[in-house]
Amino acid sequence: MESHYPDGEMETDTAIQDLTVGCVTSVKNATGLELDLTQDTLPILDHYAQLVDSPRDEVVSLLAPMSGAYFGEVLRRHLQDGKWDCASDTPEDWRLRFERCSLELNPIGVALEVLTRREAAGWGSHLDMAPADRAKVDRALSVFGEVREDDFYKFGVRFEGVEQAYRALLNNPKGMAPNP
Repeated sequence: MESHYPDGEMETDTAIQDLTVGCVTSVKNATGLELDLTQDTLPILDHYAQLVDSPRDEVVSLLAPMSGAYFGEVLRRHLQDGKWDCASDTPEDWRLRFERCSLELNPIGVALEVLTRREAAGWGSHLDMAPADRAKVDRALSVFGEVREDDFYKFGVRFEGVEQAYRALLNNPKGMAPNP
């Protein structure tokens, strides 16, 4: 996994690195397919999440941090932005904050929702942003139209939403507000 962090670029928290390596290993063991920290592998992660049929709490508590760390790292690398805030011992409080705009979210909360196929209240899984940026992000996301519930609980769709919101804020510097 170290090769995915060339020359110290995009350095990240050690806990996130360890969880990401755990995800890559678990997915390879379960599916025979290798994740490479690109958005192209998110359908593989979605497939892996679907293998967890009727997830038990103890299984979800292992898989959500690993899958969420991987998802967050894919976002960071693709957008070439973002810093993890893992100051808390509790993954529920972790956040991925983008430095060039006001967006933040908890990718582990996203993973929890994907695995359980329901909202994870209090996990910060939905995009948070400065209030002044909300209308711009809402307009940017409206181009997708209504998202089917089944699709909403997929890493690939969540990735597209974050990317769309992020790019909308970067392409409109006047619409960007300070970080929340």
